[in-house]
Amino acid sequence: MGSAGATRVDTAGLRAMAREYDTASAIIDAAVRNHLGSLRFGAPTSGRAYAAHGDDLAAALAELSAALRVWSRAAAEIAVALQTSAIRYGAAAARSADQIAAHG
Repeated sequence: MGSAGATRVDTAGLRAMAREYDTASAIIDAAVRNHLGSLRFGAPTSGRAYAAHGDDLAAALAELSAALRVWSRAAAEIAVALQTSAIRYGAAAARSADQIAAHG
């Protein structure tokens, strides 16, 4: 059961979560780059009767692309934070184990 106040951090779990966030970031980036980035809408492609709609769609797609890029960047930053935390927790656990071993 452990002693009161003892904590344990699952560093393998943190690393696994970091990989999942990295994967999410890559998927979102690819979607923006490969799908949304190649779409071109606006007045010239919409026809005379729908010029305003084409411009509105172009603006909405630009806004969506920007939001997805922010989401992707955030996921990548979360992945780095989780990976860094796993490394730091692992190092702290190793130091604690060394101190316990040194002092019996």
